[in-house]
Amino acid sequence: MTASLGRLLLDQAQRQEHTDLEIAVGPEDASCTLAAHQSVLAARSPVLAAMFRHKFQEGQTAKVRLVDVDVETFKQYLHLLYTGDLEEDLNLDNILEVLVIADRFQSPGFGDVLARRLRDLVTWDETVGKVMMTYVRLPEDSEYSGSLVGVMGDQLTQLSFKDALRQTQKAVLQPIDEDTSRLKAIAARGLIFSMLAFPIMRDIADEAVNKRIVCLLSLITDTFGSLCELPDEPRAAKRRRAERAEAGPGAGAA
Repeated sequence: MTASLGRLLLDQAQRQEHTDLEIAVGPEDASCTLAAHQSVLAARSPVLAAMFRHKFQEGQTAKVRLVDVDVETFKQYLHLLYTGDLEEDLNLDNILEVLVIADRFQSPGFGDVLARRLRDLVTWDETVGKVMMTYVRLPEDSEYSGSLVGVMGDQLTQLSFKDALRQTQKAVLQPIDEDTSRLKAIAARGLIFSMLAFPIMRDIADEAVNKRIVCLLSLITDTFGSLCELPDEPRAAKRRRAERAEAGPGAGAA
């Protein structure tokens, strides 16, 4: 399907003309119904195709409910399915959420498009951290995991050896005084960065130094991996700790 035809069909869907599918997106008490064409969505997503198959009679308007999907994200996902591209004014969070939905519904072939848009927005600041955290939400064998690794790797290759080592040390030495879920988030970032640092470290000409750094990175990676597997702190314990912090150091123990 050409982009121009896709845009025409998307315009039809947005006007709810000549469509045969209704998708209720969002929680039941605040859902939004979107119109679409079964044939377009089924061609782009085997997961959606399986939902439609043998469930609806020919000529019948199909109805699907997606209670755990954000409405605006799904609208952008539909735009991607119909046109093969994203709208121009999306921010980093928007694009990452569309990527997660594309992975969830197993829509292949959009990795390059999404990666290209991400590269325009990602630098070595909190933006690459958002990419890292999205990466850990995806299966390892996902097409979109590879796209995110490519985006992060592009940023890493722009760093000198000293900068790369400094960034790795920053991930390792970052103070951790919050709850376990925050610890896991920090550990996930450090784990991914350490894994991405391997190729740069291996390019060092000095074999002895290379061996020591790779050994260090292996230890760091193993440590971060262990931290990522910690159980989350129970809410009650987290609340008690927050109350103690608010009471100040002079508060007596119960």
